[in-house]
Amino acid sequence: MIKRKAMTMVLAATVLFTMACGALNTVTNLATGGGAGTVSALWADVPPVDGATKADLQLPVIATLAMRTMAQGKADFIAFTTEKTAEDVGKFYTAELMKTNGWEAVNGTTTPCTTTKDDKGNGFTVCPFSKKADGKEEVLGIIAVPDEATKKTSIFYVRIDTSSTPQAQ
Repeated sequence: MIKRKAMTMVLAATVLFTMACGALNTVTNLATGGGAGTVSALWADVPPVDGATKADLQLPVIATLAMRTMAQGKADFIAFTTEKTAEDVGKFYTAELMKTNGWEAVNGTTTPCTTTKDDKGNGFTVCPFSKKADGKEEVLGIIAVPDEATKKTSIFYVRIDTSSTPQAQ
């Protein structure tokens, strides 16, 4: 069940990032109340890309609204930038590295990240992982998107609690 939920969320995020990779900071700030990310530091069980620095970035407004709808308030994110390419970010997040930190590749392969490019070579990378620990089920989406203006890559880490909540009877 967690893998199907995870793949649905990651595929939705991928589509949304494809549609909304433009700079929508003003609209996003209005929609979300401003402020980058919902956590102040990358989680201890998620290794950072070497040389990446925390950035004051917003998810595109479409992705923010979809995340709020799908995750029902049980999602957090943080953003970083790096000089590395989106493809390099994908190569960093191997199944083995993430397994040592308690995560499983959602697609069950040894290459959990997928890089998508258009005919001009522009693209992004998505890395979906899942975790079950301490009675909690979580999905982690790592999305790396090149920024044409800065020539850097933006890395968005989105963590969603997919644990079922008991239904009142």
